[in-house]
Amino acid sequence: MARELARLKSTREARQRDAFLDRFQIRRASIAGIGPAKTATLASYGVETAADVTAAKVQAVPGFGDALTAKLVAWRRAHEARFRYNATPDASDVQAENAVRSAAASRRSDLEAKIRSGAAALQAAPQLLGARAKQPDPALTAALQARAEAARDLRQLGMAVPASAPINLARSSPNIPGRGPTASAYASGGHVPRPAPAPSGTPGARPTCPQCGSGMVRRTARRGPRSGRQFWGCSRYPACRGTRN
Repeated sequence: MARELARLKSTREARQRDAFLDRFQIRRASIAGIGPAKTATLASYGVETAADVTAAKVQAVPGFGDALTAKLVAWRRAHEARFRYNATPDASDVQAENAVRSAAASRRSDLEAKIRSGAAALQAAPQLLGARAKQPDPALTAALQARAEAARDLRQLGMAVPASAPINLARSSPNIPGRGPTASAYASGGHVPRPAPAPSGTPGARPTCPQCGSGMVRRTARRGPRSGRQFWGCSRYPACRGTRN
């Protein structure tokens, strides 16, 4: 605001001069060679008063060459010579300063509102991140499902399924000691330690799925050559069809 107020003071004389020259309209002047038609053409190009007259602006108007341009510029200079600068602030100066102060106060209010909104968002961020960290990653879930479908297609075609490491879809809350890996570890793609499955020979052991790493449950085959026999099936069936004998 201080810079804008200083600019107002530095341009005060120029603004007074423009206000003075703006009082003299071309249509009311008697300038040789410039009648109503020429005056209308000037007005259509934004040249209506002495304040609007400059050599460059007049020469850009069709029909105005060096001679007519020189007459208009001389007419402006004649009025400009009568201008006297008044250093005492007047009503227009007060109005201009008030407009600057009002604009600065509005910008300050907007910035304060943005700061308050940003602070509220930062305060709520830990809870939002914690809630998101507990949810499975949709993109990873879709990718695992696509991998399981591709593996099933390969087995149906009698082709070998490439070995792949199991992936745990569960995500722990961030920055909570003793609650497992943080959400940032999943997002960064770094190594996330997973609990080792219990040995399959141990009574009550629950192995993990060889395809997606989820827990497995006992199922009974209902058809085919192994009908009636039990096997381990992925708990995410039918999204994942991983099995173990």
